[in-house]
This record gives sequence, structure tokens and C-alpha cells, in this order.
Amino acid sequence: MKLTVIGAGNMGGALIHGWAKSGKVGSITISDKNEALLASFKEKYPSITTTTDNVAAVKDADVIVVVVKPWLMPLVLGELKPVLDLKKQIVVSDAANFTTDKLAETLGTDAANFFYVIHNIAAEFGASMSFIAKGSNASQESLDCVKSLYDICGDTLVVTENLVGPGMMMASCGYALHPCPDGRWMRDGLLPTAGKTDCTPDYAGCCQPSQGDRLASRRGYRQGHYSWWSNHQGTQ
Repeated sequence: MKLTVIGAGNMGGALIHGWAKSGKVGSITISDKNEALLASFKEKYPSITTTTDNVAAVKDADVIVVVVKPWLMPLVLGELKPVLDLKKQIVVSDAANFTTDKLAETLGTDAANFFYVIHNIAAEFGASMSFIAKGSNASQESLDCVKSLYDICGDTLVVTENLVGPGMMMASCGYALHPCPDGRWMRDGLLPTAGKTDCTPDYAGCCQPSQGDRLASRRGYRQGHYSWWSNHQGTQ
């Protein structure tokens, strides 16, 4: 698999670290405007390709993961649009609230393998909880490909797009908050009391709380809480 990641900041960087350290991705290219940041990745992972040219980065890629700020997505995708081969390439939006409908609108077609995925920063340690939503015309083969990619970085759950946000709120919080049927919130107490909750870049601080958050999010989804939550956000 030839993977390209556009955006190597905190969130994109977490994925890059997770994928590069795993040794399970055949080819990784990363593109970012920060040359010093690219140099640091190249020093740590000599086999990856780095560039400041987004257009060059996506040529010949099988999967393109765009991890930039949501308001930059139209600009980045507009730059990529003329060179993308949407009959062959998979495009993943890993930007908050930039759904597959927005990908289709920006790129001018919905006849493509589009995905909306949100992960958390523990991806660096293979301990993320990632939520994956497929576009209306994405193939099962492309879904399997994207899921296997994010599986490298931790747990994954395939959901409908309206459940990605609520799921990520649960998986990324310092404490696992569960919605109650009567509209109140309760602390589930799943996190280890010794774990830090500030996502400091060490294993204990970043990965350990995520273990409880991942359990909470999976349990919440399986109990049908996300559907309730998505209809009652803001209720206290």
C-alpha cells in the first residue's frame, strides 16, 4: 500500500508515528509546509518520503489521508482536485466535521471512495479509538483497506457519519462520560486512577487513559447510547 498523509501536526503526526513504527505500511509519504517538522520525521523514520508539495505527494498514492484544520480542507482539496484519480484512489477526511458529503461537494463527485474518520492522539502508541464512516458510494474493499490501516493505530469502529462526533467526544475525554436515559450524565469511573488525563506525550499519560476511553466508547455504542446522545446533545 502506498499511503500519503497531508498534514503532520499533532493529530496527523500521531498517525504517522503509529504507522511508521508499526512497519506494516509499505510506503508512507507525508506532506506539510513545516520543513523543520518534516526533517524531524525523516530523521526518525528514514524510509518515509517527505515533501512540502501536496500535489507531488498524492501522485501514485493508493490512500490519501488529509489531516488538516477543517477550514483548510477546501484549500487543500482544491489544490489536489486536478491530480486526483478518484476511480483508483481512496480519500480520507480526518478533519473534524468535514464529512464525506463535504468531500464530494469540494471534489465535484460522490462517485468515489470517500471516508470520514476521526482518531485520537493515542494513535502514536497504537492505542487510539478511531471512528470510521464510509461515503455512500465507497466499496467494501476500500472500507476494509481504511479499517485495516487505522487498526494499526488501535481500536476502530465503523459507524454512520452522524455518530462519529458523539463517539469521538466519548473516546477523547479525560473521563468517560455516559449519557443516562433520563437525560443526566454520570461518570462511569472506567479510567485508572493513576493515569494522567492531560495527554502528555508519554505512554502512561497518553495511552493509559485511552484504554478506559476506548472501553467506554465501545460499550456506549453497543448499548445504543450514541444514538440517544446524538439526539440529546446539550442536555444536562
